[in-house]
Amino acid sequence: PELAGILVTRIELSPDKGMCYVYMYLEGGLDAFKEKLKYLKLFKPSMRKSLADTLKFRYTPDLTFAYDAQYE
Repeated sequence: PELAGILVTRIELSPDKGMCYVYMYLEGGLDAFKEKLKYLKLFKPSMRKSLADTLKFRYTPDLTFAYDAQYE
């Protein structure tokens, strides 16, 4: 329930595949996103584990969550 309402708008992988940028939009704007960001950071290790199991890369990219303001 803490993450309800978050919409992933796009995902970008850095050229060296070391960083994965996950852009999200939330109806409440940037302030609401900042509130939910603390919960996203709690789930970050389990998300990286799922990525590692799925992608089978040698190294799993680090996840960075960002607010996508282009939908405002």
